[in-house]
Amino acid sequence: MNNKKTDSNPWSKNQQIKNRKNNDNVFRNSPAPSEMKFNEAHGKLQAAVQKHVKDYESSSDEEELESEDIIDGILKNYTETGGKGECLGRTRTFLQDSILSGTVTCLICISRVRRDSAIWSCFECYCVFHLSCIQRWSKDSPCPPCPVTVSVSCYCGSQQPKTQRCNNKEWSCGNRCGKLLACQKHTCSDPCHFGDCHPCSKKSLQKCLCKNNQKLRDCATPTWKCDKVCNKLLECGNHTCLVVCHEEDCDPCPLTQLRTCPCGKSKYQLSCTEETPTCLDTCDKILKCGIHKCNQRCHKEACGVCLETVEKSCKCGLHSKEVHCYKPYFCETKCKRMKDCNKHPCNKK
Repeated sequence: MNNKKTDSNPWSKNQQIKNRKNNDNVFRNSPAPSEMKFNEAHGKLQAAVQKHVKDYESSSDEEELESEDIIDGILKNYTETGGKGECLGRTRTFLQDSILSGTVTCLICISRVRRDSAIWSCFECYCVFHLSCIQRWSKDSPCPPCPVTVSVSCYCGSQQPKTQRCNNKEWSCGNRCGKLLACQKHTCSDPCHFGDCHPCSKKSLQKCLCKNNQKLRDCATPTWKCDKVCNKLLECGNHTCLVVCHEEDCDPCPLTQLRTCPCGKSKYQLSCTEETPTCLDTCDKILKCGIHKCNQRCHKEACGVCLETVEKSCKCGLHSKEVHCYKPYFCETKCKRMKDCNKHPCNKK
């Protein structure tokens, strides 16, 4: 006997198949975990991008305003020095396009020059370079030859100018130089050359500084000094220079300067032909004794001897006496001091 239970209803089989298909559709339509994570990350990224775009737009507006202030400051210096503002239209447009579009490029490294970059600008073409680039470039290699052509004469200047490259503009015509040498007597016999001419190799009669004497000397050393007094007539027309041979102009006549009387107490401005007068005051110069003063009136001759009376001791020191200051005092006693031989006395009075 077969105990296995069989379902004789065909509709129940169809219902089971339908239920299995529905379960498969539900499983397929539900999102996978990885897809959910991707969608979540994508949403956050989109939000960040939108925020960045808003910040960039606001910062761009601020940069435009700041750039306008910079351009106004640059052009203000031009107008303050007398320039006309209407002539700056193209300049302003160029600066705006360069700054706002970021098209300023360093011609050495071929990279963008940023607003905060240290720069150097050429004084001729006004091109902008990074400061670090121009410093490194100037150290690593020499400047290129100047391409400009100029019209230049030869070294000696005897030939007509001809067109030469600026970096190689000096040239020699090959003819005799012919320039007057420092001696002012002979000319240079060297071929057309660069720089100063050589010293003259010839000899000639050369006058001294005061022009009163002359002798044969090398033209290369024309300056020499004799040992004689100058003797040139001074500006006063009455006296001659008493200074030894010199090159510079003679000094003014010393007698035309402010002069003092013989005792030095009074000053006079006189002609060099007038004699200095004496004042009526006491001379008061220190006499030769070094102690007393001259009691005579101002005088031209030398002061006399000191007539003051003073007490003086003799050389041996045994006696003293009042005598005139200028006179020495000798007593009548014989000197008993021993001579250098230490055997005999002096015995002089």
